[in-house]
Amino acid sequence: MNKFERDKVKNSLLRILRNATGIYRKTIKFEEKENYYLKLKEIIVVLTKKVDDNSIKNEDIRKAIIELRKFCSSIGASQKVINVYLKFYCIISNKDDKILQELDCPIDSEVIKYYNLKKIRLINLDLKEYKIMQEELRKREGMRIIAEIKAYDTKKQ
Repeated sequence: MNKFERDKVKNSLLRILRNATGIYRKTIKFEEKENYYLKLKEIIVVLTKKVDDNSIKNEDIRKAIIELRKFCSSIGASQKVINVYLKFYCIISNKDDKILQELDCPIDSEVIKYYNLKKIRLINLDLKEYKIMQEELRKREGMRIIAEIKAYDTKKQ
């Protein structure tokens, strides 16, 4: 994929996720939505550059989640949009397992239910519990992003 194509994919995914973040209406105050979207775009640009040059680390992702959290009312909302974006971008970009290992699983009610994790609403998810969940998913699956795939594949059956 050349740079032009990669940039088109990045922008397209960001537009899709920008619309998808409508599910977080209660976590982002109306007057803060534009700031949230601008911060999200800034974070995604930084993270995808690291993906592109194969330098992304899990710590980068978690720092980005904390940074975006300042623009919404929960870790649940910030982690979901960043993790979903990175998952799709890395798969579309055909990244190898070394990069995929760095990604966190997008935590949502389906993943929580499937893996019988602590029942918690995403709006109440804090950083400590988020890290505990990610570690549990890593132990069970080896690669954290596999957890979401399994949870949704089972739901479809």
